[in-house]
Amino acid sequence: MTGTFEPRSVCATCARPTRVCCCSLVPSIATDVRLVVVQHPRERKVPIGTAAMAVRAVQGASLIVGTDVDESAELKRILADPERPAVLLWPGEGAEDLDTTELATPATLVVVDGTWSTAKKLVRRNRILASLPRVRLSPKTPSRYRIRKEPRAECLSTLEAITMALGAIERDRSKFEPMLAAFERMVDIQVEHEEKGEGRRARRARLAAKPRAPLPVELGDPLDWVCVFAEANAFPYGHPGRPNDELLHLVAVRCGDGEVFDAVARPAGLLATSACRHAEIDRARVDDARPRAEVLEAFARFLRTSDRPVSWGTYARDLLQGSGAPLSSFLDLRTLAGRLAPGPVGSLEAASERFGLRATPFADGRAGRRASLARGIVLEIAEELGPSDARRPAPGNVSSMMWRS
Repeated sequence: MTGTFEPRSVCATCARPTRVCCCSLVPSIATDVRLVVVQHPRERKVPIGTAAMAVRAVQGASLIVGTDVDESAELKRILADPERPAVLLWPGEGAEDLDTTELATPATLVVVDGTWSTAKKLVRRNRILASLPRVRLSPKTPSRYRIRKEPRAECLSTLEAITMALGAIERDRSKFEPMLAAFERMVDIQVEHEEKGEGRRARRARLAAKPRAPLPVELGDPLDWVCVFAEANAFPYGHPGRPNDELLHLVAVRCGDGEVFDAVARPAGLLATSACRHAEIDRARVDDARPRAEVLEAFARFLRTSDRPVSWGTYARDLLQGSGAPLSSFLDLRTLAGRLAPGPVGSLEAASERFGLRATPFADGRAGRRASLARGIVLEIAEELGPSDARRPAPGNVSSMMWRS
């Protein structure tokens, strides 16, 4: 069988196939309310998400994507406008009901876009959001978003919530009703595809994908895990008389309290030309380093009996065990990270970007940078499992306890 493959046409605005694009139905509505949508990165690639559609429909609206938005210059600038006081659309105790509260305009309405779980994380982690006055909705009818099941009957899609909130603030619900036309058409098209057995969701259903398995109890509390990363004095493959890789730089961070171990080991033999460049450390640290045996002894003292070493892949484990480190067990974080999102996990850097994580390195070099990224993923796993707030450290807050050599 022969034929010419023709790629399907895709809309440049919504990135959906043109045959199911609804952009022509999206209105452009002027309002005295400045709309700001703070979106969790995982929602950005959801093809049936509604936040981007709402932002296109409301003139002057802004979409800010990230998990750590406290330092967002754009968000700071918007919220600092005294002429447009900001409120956060968020349910719960202390939130004013927009049906019974008259909000002065012009104003700024901040809406968080994500699943209920990721939205809660965004608000809890970012003081710039958590400190805003809160308003809420009292929906009289259930959501028309038949694609994604909402956690509670009163929950709405992001676009529905924005439409209702803007209508309540301006006391003119009919003004924003046109926003729902494109939304409802998108839902109808997606439901039609599901009923016909088309589309990615249907294919996944046919594969009968299993739900994520719970974390085995024997792995313990993720806050007791220690992220361990090691760099080697390694010569290129094919180098005459190539010696075995030997430990050069070792960084570890305890995920719960953020205590850091950071040490450079003096090579027993010649230093490979590319070793410092690959490890991203200064040659001066190598010249002043302690012998490998002393570094490993100090690392053994750093570890507690309750600690579970984890790393990305097996290289750090193999390098340390080959160097004589007494490690009885080692968890592969790459495998465990698959709990956070479906699909291939990839490299540590790619996984961190995919999960929307940012981390400030708390130790020098490549090992320090990767250990900080790994800790961010572990904290995501810990939060998914629901540890108590008292045990959870502040994101990125590494304690002053540090062993460095």
